[in-house]
Amino acid sequence: LLNRFTSNPQELSLEFIHGYRGFDTRNNLHYLPEGDIVYHAAGAGIVLSTANGVQSFYLEHTDDIICLAVNQHPKFKGVDSIDRDTGINFF
Repeated sequence: LLNRFTSNPQELSLEFIHGYRGFDTRNNLHYLPEGDIVYHAAGAGIVLSTANGVQSFYLEHTDDIICLAVNQHPKFKGVDSIDRDTGINFF
């Protein structure tokens, strides 16, 4: 299947994540003052630009993200995962 689209896996890039982890987490979707939305799905932190529908990703976790916090001043997003060895990451 990979050869059908590209012969080099390094050419693949993530464009959009469909989904949201809400079944076992709470208060993990935040609206930023500029209108963007911050949330997570699996091990990805996602910032959705409501102006153009483009997502940016934080992909440094090795396991599912289970909590998300946003500090408005300065703008930090903190995430923690099931894998407790990684600690809290900020992006």
